[in-house]
Amino acid sequence: MRGEVLHYDEDHGFGFITGADGNRYTFAREDLRREVAIGRGTAIEFQPAGGRARDVFSIRAQAASPPAATAAPTQTGNAPGAPQHFGRSAES
Repeated sequence: MRGEVLHYDEDHGFGFITGADGNRYTFAREDLRREVAIGRGTAIEFQPAGGRARDVFSIRAQAASPPAATAAPTQTGNAPGAPQHFGRSAES
């Protein structure tokens, strides 16, 4: 289920979530899928278990970052020259 963090106390390791269903859930540090910065307003997904949220993770942490731009390969000295057409260069 999707939800939003209402409060998370990192020192004490617990917090509160409002689920997409409108209910409030509690969660603890051990319910986090991985250690990420979570604070008020963080969009999350979780598994509801009674009034507890389990397997909590940030949706933004899951978003894939765009791939870095790479330069186009350049021709090396071993690359073939301009194509030949009937014994003459196609560039002529």
